[in-house]
Amino acid sequence: LSPPNNRNEEQEMKKSALIAVIAVPIVLAYPAAAWVLGKQVDSALAERYKQLESIPYIKVIDRQYERGVFASSEVVTFEVLGDMFRSIEKMQKEAAAADPEQAEPAPAHPPLQPLRFTVRSQIKHGPAPGMSAFAAAIADSELVLDGPAQQELAKLIGDKKPLTAHTVYRFDGGGNAVVASPAFAVTFPGEEPNMVNRFSWEGFSANVDFTKNLQSYTMTGEAPKLEMLDGKGVAMVMTGLKFSGEQTRIFDDEPLLYSGSQRFTLAQMSIADKSGKAGPPVLFKQVAYDIALPVNGE
Repeated sequence: LSPPNNRNEEQEMKKSALIAVIAVPIVLAYPAAAWVLGKQVDSALAERYKQLESIPYIKVIDRQYERGVFASSEVVTFEVLGDMFRSIEKMQKEAAAADPEQAEPAPAHPPLQPLRFTVRSQIKHGPAPGMSAFAAAIADSELVLDGPAQQELAKLIGDKKPLTAHTVYRFDGGGNAVVASPAFAVTFPGEEPNMVNRFSWEGFSANVDFTKNLQSYTMTGEAPKLEMLDGKGVAMVMTGLKFSGEQTRIFDDEPLLYSGSQRFTLAQMSIADKSGKAGPPVLFKQVAYDIALPVNGE
């Protein structure tokens, strides 16, 4: 018989060999799994943008996707009401060309431009993205407005991100997203000298759980408080706004047509004038708005 110490050493060597036999294939297979999952997330996102092609008022005008083995980055730029603005501009030019004498003089300011905004995302591939979860992928996204709109927004929120989303993608193609906007407060001059108006917003948050290709989703969210104070003494305060919904897409080729229920509730909204010149105070409590859109047959 072997001495006890020798038996223990032999058992430890067997355990180490077994661990190596199990660990080595996992380590070798992980990059391949991360690459495949990254490709699946890329395809799923591309399919969502393709669904937007049938919506006339929003377009994807640029998409840049850089895919690596363990992580990817995406920058998508959207345009809102672009076709409408271009159509109006075209009609104005055609009318001016057809009857130059009746054409209105060129405006002092440039014509309104379509709103453009960009969503930037950093995506970590599974099966253990960032070594923080067991999932197909995790994406952290932020909203960036275009040009002058971004400059105006910066006056309100400074260097805060206007909208962020943390999305965990499941292996079945669905996922969960937590969306949030920051709180901010701003003061600006009133109509009269030494008059100051104040606007404060405590932000909002939402939680969206969705299935593959957004075929269905559930949503909950809230905005705690909105307050506007006029320099003349008029104050409007809204508290406890909450919303929820449970929706299912009716047709595969209509990406925004859902059936189900939605609910909006407001704990309280008050309007009061400290000077008493604007009339008696107004108070609403426990306001609810319910929507039910059932599907019956076809």
